[in-house]
Amino acid sequence: MTKIVLLKWVLGTTLIFAFFPVKAQDTINKTNGEKIIGKVLLIDNSTVRYKKSSNPDGPEYVIHISEISYIRYQNNEIEAFKNQRAVKEDKYQGLRKDEILNDMTKKGNKVYIESKDENSVLHAKNGLEKWGYWVVTNKKEEADFILRFDYVFGGLGDTFGRALFINPQNGEVLLKTKEVNTMMSMDMNTKRGLINKLINNEIRPFFK
Repeated sequence: MTKIVLLKWVLGTTLIFAFFPVKAQDTINKTNGEKIIGKVLLIDNSTVRYKKSSNPDGPEYVIHISEISYIRYQNNEIEAFKNQRAVKEDKYQGLRKDEILNDMTKKGNKVYIESKDENSVLHAKNGLEKWGYWVVTNKKEEADFILRFDYVFGGLGDTFGRALFINPQNGEVLLKTKEVNTMMSMDMNTKRGLINKLINNEIRPFFK
């Protein structure tokens, strides 16, 4: 290859890379070992917004900080995140059950609902959202507390049950409501009638 041909090849290659620059990327390293390659757009108190490198003009994605170990930015800077579960455990260390419950169930906090089936969860979600005291979340990892509705069917179409307030960090039951049943309820759907009775008669008065 002559010097002139070699020079043309080098210049041509340089121009190609000039027109197709290598895009700098951020790497989100998750606590489960997975890596997300993309561009970090925003970090707030609880989430990180980013775009995927495979689709830079596509939608924004959101990941909870509790799922992130650290982020390595395009300039090789590293931002580490203390696990949010550990932060909450530190916060509640040495407190009594009632003190933890009071903090976890403050007005505007996030609640994750558990029950035997999807319909029960939906009934509870509708009842709590109608009240509007807490924010119902579908993500257990971001919930401030868990509210579980337990029930059993009795005879003659009657249903018995109670609600349990649970610490999501360790599964400890912080409070159990009094057991109620669907007697005197005008709702033909006994599960819905029971859950609404628990919300209206046992839960709401406790937080007034």
